[in-house]
Amino acid sequence: MRKISNCRMRSAGYPITAGMIAFGLQCFVGHAAAQSLAPAAHSPLIAVSPVATASPAAAPAIGASSAPAIVITKPIVTAPAATPAEKVAAAMAPAPAPQAAATATTPTTSSIPAPAAVSDGHLQTAALIAPVTHIDETAAGQRLFDQTRDDSRDDPISWSLHIYKSRHRTELYFRGRLFRVYHAVFGRSRWGGTKLWEGDSRTPEGAYLITEKRRSARFRWFLKLNYPNATDQERFAALRTAREISVGAREGGQVGIHGTDSPYLNVSDVNWTLGCVSVANEDIAEMARLLPVGTLVVINP
Repeated sequence: MRKISNCRMRSAGYPITAGMIAFGLQCFVGHAAAQSLAPAAHSPLIAVSPVATASPAAAPAIGASSAPAIVITKPIVTAPAATPAEKVAAAMAPAPAPQAAATATTPTTSSIPAPAAVSDGHLQTAALIAPVTHIDETAAGQRLFDQTRDDSRDDPISWSLHIYKSRHRTELYFRGRLFRVYHAVFGRSRWGGTKLWEGDSRTPEGAYLITEKRRSARFRWFLKLNYPNATDQERFAALRTAREISVGAREGGQVGIHGTDSPYLNVSDVNWTLGCVSVANEDIAEMARLLPVGTLVVINP
């Protein structure tokens, strides 16, 4: 070795040292190791990291490193490029059906039924069906009245009048069947409730009877009610005992159903009376003709 180290390369004129010989031996050993591992590197299952080709002299440095010496990974396989014809065929092919999950699941049924298909025949049938027309709610009562030939038309038991203050509505019944519907307005008081004393401008509430029918120069007809009835008298006495009304207050009277001298106020739902029930003049004329004395009148809030 010493002799070799002291000689010169005649072709190049460079001296050969011991370091150069050691480096050449390391390269030879590393090349031999790479050749021995070449089949494994080209295997489709594993890939060998370049760190594995290091020489034995580099083993201490490799062991000191925190990275593993050999890393085994799956190979990256690149699919061959598709031809233009294959791309067109793939685009026109239908999408594959989704595969079922590997785990078995319990089949469930939906609680909402699927909508049934509507055929053209059903649509044509629906188009031919005419809309439902409103049926006259008083037709049954009118028919019953027209079919009545005896004296029950003049019997107060056959008639009843139901008045609804909050709805401005008056319903006339004949033998339990709705016969007429009238519009009505009531007392001008700003406070609701039943009539308590004379002058409070409230319309009474409760069950009353028609006690008199007479003509009126101002309101066409006046159908007088038996206000105050027994309930009104008891209420008035209780208020006087509790001193909730003045000593000089009276129960009042002369409450009934009449026509109007201000039709505009009636159709505008303006409560303008002093406590009576006001209807249109043609309506009060029909009531006076049909309703006998003794007919029940129920006034509701």
